[in-house]
Amino acid sequence: MDASACFKLNGFKFNRTENTVEKSGVVVKLTNKVSEVLALLLNANDEVVTRDILLQEVWPNRFGADESLSRVISDLRKKLELLEPGLSSAIETIPKRGYKFNTSVIKTDPNETVSVKKPTPSNRLRYIGFVTATLVIVTVLGGYFSRNTQKLDLALDGVAVLTFDDLSNESNLKSLPVGITEEILQILASETDMRVISRKSSHYFSEQTLPITEVARELGVRFLVEGTIQYHDSRVKISTRIIDGKNGKLISNGSFSFDGSDIFNIQRDVARSIALTTSSLSIAVQQNDSDSSINYNDQLQFLSLKASLLNLAPENLEALQEDVQQLVKRNPDFQDAQFLLSSIFSIRANWVQIEEAVALEMSSAILKGKEEANKLNALFWFAKAMMISPRATTPRSGDASLALEYFEKAFSLEPHNTLILEWYLAILQVAGKADYAKQLAEMKLESDPYNGTLLNGLAMYHYTHGQYELSRKYALRLSAVDQIGPEGPARLAYIHVVKNEIVETDAQAQECLARSIRFMNCWVHKAEVHEYTGEKKVLSQIHEVMKKLAPPVTKTLTLHELNHSESENRIERIEAYLSSVKEYDFNVGFFPQVYLYAVSQVPNGQQERYVDLALSKVSNGQAILFKKLLYPNDVSNELPIVEEITRALENNNRSRYYDYYLAQLYTQMGQYSDALDILATLINDRSVPVSFERFYGIESDPFFHNMRDIPRFKMLLEKHEENKLVLKMAISENNKTANVIEKAMAL
Repeated sequence: MDASACFKLNGFKFNRTENTVEKSGVVVKLTNKVSEVLALLLNANDEVVTRDILLQEVWPNRFGADESLSRVISDLRKKLELLEPGLSSAIETIPKRGYKFNTSVIKTDPNETVSVKKPTPSNRLRYIGFVTATLVIVTVLGGYFSRNTQKLDLALDGVAVLTFDDLSNESNLKSLPVGITEEILQILASETDMRVISRKSSHYFSEQTLPITEVARELGVRFLVEGTIQYHDSRVKISTRIIDGKNGKLISNGSFSFDGSDIFNIQRDVARSIALTTSSLSIAVQQNDSDSSINYNDQLQFLSLKASLLNLAPENLEALQEDVQQLVKRNPDFQDAQFLLSSIFSIRANWVQIEEAVALEMSSAILKGKEEANKLNALFWFAKAMMISPRATTPRSGDASLALEYFEKAFSLEPHNTLILEWYLAILQVAGKADYAKQLAEMKLESDPYNGTLLNGLAMYHYTHGQYELSRKYALRLSAVDQIGPEGPARLAYIHVVKNEIVETDAQAQECLARSIRFMNCWVHKAEVHEYTGEKKVLSQIHEVMKKLAPPVTKTLTLHELNHSESENRIERIEAYLSSVKEYDFNVGFFPQVYLYAVSQVPNGQQERYVDLALSKVSNGQAILFKKLLYPNDVSNELPIVEEITRALENNNRSRYYDYYLAQLYTQMGQYSDALDILATLINDRSVPVSFERFYGIESDPFFHNMRDIPRFKMLLEKHEENKLVLKMAISENNKTANVIEKAMAL
């Protein structure tokens, strides 16, 4: 694209080179992808641009582009609405065709000279624009924002809060704009060191049409806070913006949505979040480094990229990584950008998008030798902690103790950083400090009741402690607070799975996929549902989607399919596949369990070179069972099994999981009658745990091999199959799995 390309009409200006839109003195920064889409729409001269053209021009041959386009269009509308209320309607959706930009929506300004210079489409593409910098995470973006080469004339500690605009026309909310403004000012004055402009002075300029930069100069402040209040379907939405008065650039935006009846109860919580965010920005600006060689625009882009990491869906991490890599390439000495890149490598490895060894190698190269100069850099310690943290997919890999030490350093430096907090809470659980994680989350939730990270952490805590109703309470709040993200439905699906509520699990998995078709946990739950109902064809299709989403899990899924294959040469194929297994494979997903299952089927103990490694990766109970299965003549295994049975029987409140596990233990000790009694209860109550059905299935469970010829066991299997058929019919009545799979495979 021509470097000088721009579009001007009736006071509206789009600058493709700077990726900005401007009107009436307000300047809003766009991400590259949003800018590219806008350029294509404007270039079409009020004509429709089809989805196919947009996808091909902006995301050529990229998996997941269709969803990315929807996100970018949504983000573009939000940016235009920020620029001028009602301007978002310029982006029109043409059903079954595409989108167009209706220039007639741009209101005529008689004082503006109209000139039009149309941009041309670009094929150089980089990043999906889901950069929604929430108010909370901006508190961690210190140190870089101020590194502009020009001296500032505005007070670095000055802030003005303009009276919020009421767009609701609701009589019962008339006092809210003034009320929320007063609350913000009061908190800024009493809880921070900022110089606060009085509401009357700020309100005067709220009613003027001056450019935002002139307002800042008149008031002598660096920061201006403004916002809107809307009311729809009994819900209030407060949207906020924090603007740099020096240049009119949007620094941070965010929104709060809640039941209208709760407005006066949570007004202060909303105000405090806005006030403390603004205060943190002031501190960041005062950490000026005049010798910085990083230009202002790159610093601002870094802030946006870092903020986006918290809100970004996992499927968009690759695109974010590409953008940060470009930033680092332009600025080889920009260390924080390098630390951000290292963190992204580690997070992608956690989501099994890239090999853990690759992420470790890349991160090690970035962080090596940087510790001395970054002792007070929270992002450095976060990146270092992420590099060695145990992966969510393999709890026994990584160094939890050392990672926790690094996370604690990062958290102590930036205790309000939501991204650091999210992973700090997770590692506390892994490191055996779950109770402290719970206390910390509950304490912070009191002042930040809409923080999805805290809600998810508390839902996870109660889930791991078997307190499913409490977990469900927090998961429901999470799903309501964040109605776009998939984490809420995914967490609810976990709860339904453990309670063997298969129909409900499927419903939450469907909701999860509706929010993000590439979120891996959604597909894991769908696989559990159809594995339980024995729908092998559907399950195979789901596995293909999962292999596309997370290539490192391909080996696990392929071996799992071989284990349950009905082909005549199944054992030979398993043996051949086992010969390709590498040590690193055991750090991915549930590969150790699948590997041990495969080895148990291979005669004469062949292909057992990694058995000890696999046993070290599974739970203690599974290790005991597999040792007995693989080494039946080793009597040293019998005492641990007896001790496990005794421990299980002493637990009067044990779950269905323990009962099934107890049946496996009894079988290994030859107590078949006791095992069958437990299985009969589970099958008659339709409560065979999903996790066991996922790995084995009762009919092929290796620990029940010696009972397969017992008539009672065969009768129980028949009853179990009947149960699965009934469940399958219940799910199929309201099931959209086929449609979702088709959509995912077409991406």
